[in-house]
Amino acid sequence: MGPVLQDARISAAVSTVMVKVNLDVAMDFADRQRRPRWPFVLGVIGGLGLAFLGVAGGAARTTADATAQAAQLRAHRNFGAAIALYTQIAGRNSAIFVLDRGDVSAAPREAQSTMLQWAAALAAAGHVDQAVALAGSVTDRKLLPSAQMERATLLIAAARQAAAGGDFAGALLRLNELEKLDSTSPVASQAAALLPQYDAGEANLLAAQGRGSDAVTLLDQAADLGASARPVVDAALPAALLAAGREQINDQSYIEAAATLQRLVSSYPSSAQADAARRLLGQREPVAGTLTDKTGSPISGAVRLSSNFQSLPGGYVTSGPFYYSAADGNGDFRFNAIPVGGPYVLEVFHNGNWTTLIDPSTGRPANPVNVTAMNPVDLNFIVLPS
Repeated sequence: MGPVLQDARISAAVSTVMVKVNLDVAMDFADRQRRPRWPFVLGVIGGLGLAFLGVAGGAARTTADATAQAAQLRAHRNFGAAIALYTQIAGRNSAIFVLDRGDVSAAPREAQSTMLQWAAALAAAGHVDQAVALAGSVTDRKLLPSAQMERATLLIAAARQAAAGGDFAGALLRLNELEKLDSTSPVASQAAALLPQYDAGEANLLAAQGRGSDAVTLLDQAADLGASARPVVDAALPAALLAAGREQINDQSYIEAAATLQRLVSSYPSSAQADAARRLLGQREPVAGTLTDKTGSPISGAVRLSSNFQSLPGGYVTSGPFYYSAADGNGDFRFNAIPVGGPYVLEVFHNGNWTTLIDPSTGRPANPVNVTAMNPVDLNFIVLPS
């Protein structure tokens, strides 16, 4: 065993030591790989949580500040800006606002509540239509009854104000809006009581303007509202009927005028308007026509209306009162004012005598003239024998 053998043993020992060292290093690395990491992860999560809470806390403070600012704007009647800010707060739905959900959740209702306050302020300033429209934009179920009542209150207040100023048409418009909105509320009941009064007020204005037919139509509609409306309608109808009759006379609607005036006389006989209607119904009416011969050529000459006719053997006799006129070169004649009644007999002064056409089948005048109220008589063409 010389030096060579000793060196070999030394090398083997060294190799053994190196293997052991490498094995220990590998085992230490494996141990470190198996060691748990949760303390580190928890530390990271905790840090993030603290950071989030800091951000959320800041967001909560800004939401609270914004809510306070919106309330201040509303208190100073800056309603539009307050509503805009409440709407912005209501949109804060991201996770960073988790710490202040109360203000965020309440913001939509606060915005709509502010709308109602704004509507009341607009109405007080005379902007009723804008106020009603704004109150109508409320959709929150808990605020809807208040919004409905606000709109109804605004409309009936506007109706009363319009009527007080003599604008009954505007007042009726407001009441109609209210009826469409709600026909069952206490405010609607007030409107129903006011409606006949405003109808009568508008009818009086229409009658004074010469629009009697429109006035009568309006009052007839009001009468359909029930027995409670009857006294108001009865007070206004006589003037309306008289105005309507005169309007129809001016329009030459004589049949309608006679019916209207007769309704006035029959329904309200003791009224002053009925006396005027009787005078109109009893006034004289014109009678007109044209005389021609069988060829259609005009005949001129004197004409008259006789009040009485009596057949006699071989002829007839007429008696007065007589009403006289004359046919011109075109054969046209006109009696301007003949009393209501008849039949009158048309006579023509022809060939030196007063003559009339006799119906051979009856022995009576062929052209009887009956004059009725509000009805001018047009006899058209009277063809005389040659």
